[in-house]
Amino acid sequence: VDHFSVSPRFNPRRHTTPNNDSTPTATITTTPTSDFENQFMRVLNKVYQTIEKNEMRLGDQDRKEATRVEWQQVALVFDRFLLACFLLSTVIATTTILFSSPHGP
Repeated sequence: VDHFSVSPRFNPRRHTTPNNDSTPTATITTTPTSDFENQFMRVLNKVYQTIEKNEMRLGDQDRKEATRVEWQQVALVFDRFLLACFLLSTVIATTTILFSSPHGP
């Protein structure tokens, strides 16, 4: 058996415990989670938290981008509306001035 391919968590550890007749007997118990596994779990947890923060940041960024695009569309429509009002008022003022002159028809 290759000892490096099996997790230490699954390797049984033998303990000798005396019983009433003072002869040691071997009992098989599982080892508690090793320091390596604890450290690995902490690293995985930090990676998970970092990924979650990044996803939250990207979600916020997407919402801000969508809001910005919507406001740009509103500004574009409002700008065109004001341009139309300006052109209409300019045409009306020009025709009014030209037709009210004493030299006109």
